[in-house]
Parts: sequence; C-alpha cells; structure tokens
Amino acid sequence: ASRFIADLCAWLSSDNAPERITGVICPTSSSEVAGMTIDSANRVAMIPLNLAEGDIIFEETVANPLRAWIDEHQPDGVSTYITGSQAVISAFADAALTTVERTLIVTVALVILLLLLIYRSPVSPLVPLFAVTLSYLITRGLVAVLAANVMTVSSYADILLVVVIYGAGTDYCLFLISRFREEVADQPNIGAATTATIENVGETIASSAGTIFVGFTAMIFAHFGLFNACGPALAIGIIVSLLAGLTFVPAMLSTLGNRAFWPGTAKHRAQGKFYVTTSGLVARYPAQVMIIIVLVMLPLGVYGFRTP
Repeated sequence: ASRFIADLCAWLSSDNAPERITGVICPTSSSEVAGMTIDSANRVAMIPLNLAEGDIIFEETVANPLRAWIDEHQPDGVSTYITGSQAVISAFADAALTTVERTLIVTVALVILLLLLIYRSPVSPLVPLFAVTLSYLITRGLVAVLAANVMTVSSYADILLVVVIYGAGTDYCLFLISRFREEVADQPNIGAATTATIENVGETIASSAGTIFVGFTAMIFAHFGLFNACGPALAIGIIVSLLAGLTFVPAMLSTLGNRAFWPGTAKHRAQGKFYVTTSGLVARYPAQVMIIIVLVMLPLGVYGFRTP
C-alpha cells in the first residue's frame, strides 16, 4: 500500500497528471505529514490535492483520469475513493441528472398507461403527451435563461418540473378531452365543439392553474433555500402548461376530430354509480357534508399550522 501511495503521489506531481491538479500532499513525504494524513492503525491514508479554480467539469478533467490510473495500478486489497467538495458536488449533479431521466421515463410510462386505461384509444394519450412534453421543454428553456441572467434556480427544480408539469398538464388535458368528446357526441361541427370545449372548461382550468401559480410563487418568500429557489420555476411551468392546455391541446383535438377517440367514437361517458350517489348526497345535504369535512380536516390543519 505504501508503494502504491508513493507511486500515486509521484504521478500526481508529474507532467502526466491532470492539468487542473496544482499541488499534492503525499502522506509518505515525511513523518509529520504522515501523522496528519494516516490513521493510527495504518489502514486509511488521505492524499490532499490542490485544484486550479475555474468552471471546469470535475469528472472529465480530474476524476476520470484519476480513476483510470488507479484502476491500472491499484494492488489487490487496497480500496481508493475520491472525496472532497468538488467530488461531492459532481456526484450530486450526476445523481440529479440521472434522477431527472428516470423520473421522466417513469412519469411518461405511467401517463400513457393511465390514459390508455381511461380512454381505451391509442390516439387520445398522444394529445396530452405531446402537450405536456412541449410544455416541459419550453419551461426548461425559460428557466435556464432566467437562471443564467436573473435568479438562482435549484438543481432540484428540474426534477420537480417533470412531476408538476406532467401531473398538472395531464390533468388539464383530461378536462379538455373529456369535454371535447361530449361536445363532439352532441354536434358534428368540430369547430363549434372545440369552441364550446374551451368556453366551458377553460375557466375551470385557468382557476386551478391560477391557484397553483400563486402557491408556487409564494415559495419565493420561504427561508429554506430549496423552496425559494424552486418556486418561481414551478410557477412558470404551471403557466406554460395552462397556455398549452388552452391553445395547443384544443388545436390538436380540432385537427383530429372524431379520430382522437379511434377505434371508438365520441360519446358521453356512462354515469358511474359512485359519482351519482356522491353528487346526490352533496346536493341534498350540502351544509352537513361541509361540516363533516371541516371536522375531519381541522385537526390536521391545526397540527400543520403549529408545526414550525
């Protein structure tokens, strides 16, 4: 192990080492240094490195060449790890990127599965999928511009944007598609059906998006950095999703017409027994239902209000 450490230090001090490494403190250079960098049981040794400053990718310029040399020269029974602030930040960035990719794949798969189960059509799921994907890409671009010039944006924002946009955006599309199907079932004129869909559902979607937008925007005033650095990005995502829902989605539905529900046709969905019973109960006893819900939710609300 001592020979390996000496060889590693020699390589790190040579011209063949990564250019960003400007200094090496070798544990075997003196007894004083060994006392500060090697544990008392002689099982762990630390080799501190000095790195040149600059926005240079740590993995490509330092970590990868270092791992390649270690893999070639490391003897059996010795384990080597790269640590420190730069290594942790780099690992965090890689983990965040991997998380975004996996979250996107899982989210898209679940959205497609859900829409296939709801509409039983291979065409209908494409409408919200295109809309929310376009919204996500546009939002990422807008947030990137703002992050580079205006405000600080957390790296977690990209992960949350996938969940928020695909969740809320798909929800808006469900409202539009369901109403469009009913309108087309009632009248053959696709243009009139599209207009009626936006008139009847647009206000509901806009109200929902407005509420969420206010909530995310309020996160700017949070003291915890993760929240105030993610809130504006999420608020932008909601607005973009709303605009796509009120423009792009109706345009796609109007273009597809009845083909949006292939191999079936546009028709009114049969009323489910659960919804008929629930709506009838609320209509007959609105005050009682409201009181019961408040009583059930009040303890949780009080607890949440008192939580620091």
